[in-house]
Amino acid sequence: ITTLERGLEWTTGNLKDAVLIGGTATVNYISGERELTPDLDFLTPDTELVIAKLAQDNIVFHDLLGSNGSIIGFNVPELNVDFLDGMTGNINLNRLILETADINIIGGFEVKIICPELLAIMKLELGRDRDLNDALSLLSSGVCDKDEYVSCANHLKDTLKDYDSIINYQDLIK
Repeated sequence: ITTLERGLEWTTGNLKDAVLIGGTATVNYISGERELTPDLDFLTPDTELVIAKLAQDNIVFHDLLGSNGSIIGFNVPELNVDFLDGMTGNINLNRLILETADINIIGGFEVKIICPELLAIMKLELGRDRDLNDALSLLSSGVCDKDEYVSCANHLKDTLKDYDSIINYQDLIK
């Protein structure tokens, strides 16, 4: 069993509300476009539950710090998983991600996963080179629905750093 599979198994077995986001979610939607990332990123609505479950299983974790030095979640080296706190960052975006997650089979496990439209918006909002490339690949790959993308962007209009750019990217969706 790989570390990736252990991370999926532990998370899906212990945290029913955790939603897969990030690079592995991107690869799930556009495999072949991007190399698989070695880690898993999950958004969670309840970091207290994450801490309790990790402690129960004697699994070591470390605080994940945001750019301003605040705790945004936890890194679990043994599982190669980051658990991000849904109550930090863009809370409206996080709430929408948690409410609209799809269920996919990944590595043989039923995993809650961010919808591709919100994944593209999240990646555009993050703005790092790799995230921008991921977002553009998602939008032009045929996996995103234009109406859903516009609806999500409009729902988040007041909380996005660059709504005007994000809404204009709808033109890339086939």
